Amino acid sequence: MGGKKIEMEPVAARTLLVGDPHLHSTYSDGKLDPPDLLRLCAARCLDFVGVADHNTTAGALAAKDAWANGWPGPRPLLAQEVSTEERLHLLVYGLEEPLGAVRYAALPGLLARVDREGGAAVLAHPWTILDRPRAQGLAGELLGAGLIHGLEIASAALFYEEFGRWRQAVLGCRELGGGRRLSYLAGTDWHDHGQGLCPGLGRTIFWGNTGDDMEFTAAIRAGRTAAWLHWPSLI
Repeated sequence: MGGKKIEMEPVAARTLLVGDPHLHSTYSDGKLDPPDLLRLCAARCLDFVGVADHNTTAGALAAKDAWANGWPGPRPLLAQEVSTEERLHLLVYGLEEPLGAVRYAALPGLLARVDREGGAAVLAHPWTILDRPRAQGLAGELLGAGLIHGLEIASAALFYEEFGRWRQAVLGCRELGGGRRLSYLAGTDWHDHGQGLCPGLGRTIFWGNTGDDMEFTAAIRAGRTAAWLHWPSLI
């Protein structure tokens, strides 16, 4: 049959991107500096990493600077791990400004600002607050208010801290979220070789083009990331 042929706009190719968004360097309590951490990750088949040092973005920025100057390794993202009382920790992505350690009273306002500025906040290792009612209560309030965008449902801590309780923690956090769509992340929470593990054990996956900061934070905010434990990384 005749008729005018419709020309379709080309669609940017997307691929499944894989990364470890929870690593620590010498800028907090890790044992490798950011360039050496990137080099260690270079052999782990990762597209991106998050050098999420405690209460600072200095490690992430040092990793990004090294990578931009040709240092080998996966693409580093803007990341930091914000500490509060009673082991309630939050992984924050997409913001260059260091947020520092905060008290409970300041956390809702801080996370509201993270949300306004387009960042993403993830509740780190939620099983570590199971015996802390006050921390659980605050986490529930933040989840219910939509100020936490995702849950880190697996990390290397599962292998040396309270193994077996993570499912209870994740199910509890989902309930506290009030049916909101949450992203699920896995990160190794790597500090040093003394853990007997290596970067890339815990992995987060999402569909994207480049795996840059904007794509990753947007995926978390939209509930479009998934968690994966990569067992071959144990060797």
